[in-house]
Amino acid sequence: MENKLKKILSLILEVEEEKIDYDTSADNIEDWDSLNQMNIIVALEEEFNIQFDEDESILSNSYIALLKALKKKIK
Repeated sequence: MENKLKKILSLILEVEEEKIDYDTSADNIEDWDSLNQMNIIVALEEEFNIQFDEDESILSNSYIALLKALKKKIK
């Protein structure tokens, strides 16, 4: 799960996978804007066959928040 998440973030945000860690967020990745936030959510929904609600989509603007949301949905 973490590898897939890193791969998706890397592709969308154009950041090397090795540079994505628990501190990665919209606060420290310049390209992590609202459009890319939605691209990330859509990519994760397709990859894991899940649905995020509106609050989850908005609040999941960091690697750790996305990971927690995925773990919650994919038990």
